[in-house]
Amino acid sequence: MRFTRSTAMWLVVAFAAPTSVYLGMNQTSFGRDWQGGVTGAQEKNPDQPRPERRHVGFRECVRCHNSGVTGDIVLPGGAKLALMKEQWVLYKEYPIWAEKDKHGQAYAVLLNERSKSMGKLLGVAEVHRDPRCLACHTGFPLSRMKPGKDGLVHRDLEKDLDINLGVSCEGCHGPSGDYRSDKVVLLGWMDPHQIAPKPPYEQAWRFKSPREKQSQYGFYDVRSPASKTKLCVSCHLGDVELGRIVTHEMFAAGHPPLPGFEVETFTQQMPGHWVEFSAKSKQVRELFVEHTKDELYARKAYKRDGLPRTRSMLVGAVITASEYLRQVSQLADEEVKSPVRRPAWPEFAAFDCYACHHELKSPSWRQERKPAGKIPGRPALHDWPFALARIALKNAGVSRGDVDAPFANLRDAIYRKPFGDQLAASKAARLAAAWLREKGLEIEKKPLDKDDGIAILKDIIATGSRETLDYESARQLVWAYNVIDKELRSEYPGAKKVHALLEPMGKDTLLLDLRKYRKATIVVGGQRRTTEEVDLHIVLPFVSSYQPAEFRKRFGAIGALLK
Repeated sequence: MRFTRSTAMWLVVAFAAPTSVYLGMNQTSFGRDWQGGVTGAQEKNPDQPRPERRHVGFRECVRCHNSGVTGDIVLPGGAKLALMKEQWVLYKEYPIWAEKDKHGQAYAVLLNERSKSMGKLLGVAEVHRDPRCLACHTGFPLSRMKPGKDGLVHRDLEKDLDINLGVSCEGCHGPSGDYRSDKVVLLGWMDPHQIAPKPPYEQAWRFKSPREKQSQYGFYDVRSPASKTKLCVSCHLGDVELGRIVTHEMFAAGHPPLPGFEVETFTQQMPGHWVEFSAKSKQVRELFVEHTKDELYARKAYKRDGLPRTRSMLVGAVITASEYLRQVSQLADEEVKSPVRRPAWPEFAAFDCYACHHELKSPSWRQERKPAGKIPGRPALHDWPFALARIALKNAGVSRGDVDAPFANLRDAIYRKPFGDQLAASKAARLAAAWLREKGLEIEKKPLDKDDGIAILKDIIATGSRETLDYESARQLVWAYNVIDKELRSEYPGAKKVHALLEPMGKDTLLLDLRKYRKATIVVGGQRRTTEEVDLHIVLPFVSSYQPAEFRKRFGAIGALLK
């Protein structure tokens, strides 16, 4: 039975009444500070399969989100009606995603020559049917994929558009259909989210709290910087519990290196298919701020000039660091379950790739740096997840001593022997990850002002001018600087001269534009599709030729302009 929009909420309540309503999530929660619940039966038997909301597919979404009109509406007779600009969403999300967003190509690249070569080396006949690949290269739940007899997913699924179109709507917003059984009802968000808001606004979908939307309807919170970042890095870094693990053997077989993640840079380069809240009409903003139950946008919390992108960058940095350490903890903890075959510890991909894989030169800047754990040659964790996190924590008033305290045990556990003490490392990484997440959620609640933005710019430049940073850490700083500079509209002393020094770095020092790819044509389900693929001939020369001394010198010159 399909609910109509006008009666959806009433019918959902009526149908739910005879049975218990399950308020859990179908996967790991991506919320701010809450987790999905579990039923009493599941608490007694954690191995019992969790009920999951239904994945309805992108066709349902396209019914509305493919109707964007630009310019004036031409009425019968030729008269024109200007479009109202207070719309909450664009209603043309699908064409933006389909034509410009690489998430829509995520499955198709599993059919290219590089992926086929990887399959041969890994002993996998068809990587586009391997759950380990599909966990990130589609947005379709692994639990809903029909298995084949060869240990891969069934070949019929290749023809399913909800799989071969990669990461589509519900991959990020959550499965939206109801789940119903004799004993359990899981309400989805598809029907309630289609009802236009009207008084009493507090009961309307738009104004519900993210907690309620997620816990009761399974709608992922992608407005909160913390929640959004956690969702993104579940693929862009990994999540063992979700089966999203890029292993060292995958990299060795040819998987392109995963670039360091900065949430604002990545979302802007997607490009975005939404209207930023600060860009919505005054009427829509004021109505939302007046009635929303979202604590980040309540009247006393929201400031339009509060540098929301800068705040998102800072929060994202801390949450990214948290999720990286959570992944390290999961990989080292053999008790953590995964829907795919998990690698044994040590998983080399959890450590700094370029500490081993780099050009052999003498003298080398790597010899100038203090070795991780004070022991030369000892495998080290990635540096880049902490480059911006440290700056974010400093800006939030967290002292250097308070920052170092949660990591003392982690450093000891990781560096006391090659690849660390497995159990001690897992525990220490888990505790440090939890501490970082708590701090990220605190930072999320604090609006910034122009003075904060300028102070953070100076912190970024000071860090880059005095520290010997690796390639990915340096790129984090430049991305972050660009985010703040754009939000400040370059309205600070010396901005033009800073640009003259900073902009060339995107050509001669760091690959800042992630959309510099080679185009390819892939046949998917009998249809030819154009994809943009990572070109290692572009990516790797930047990494191998990077020199921290030159970076420090450039940032030092910028710092002199900002004094």
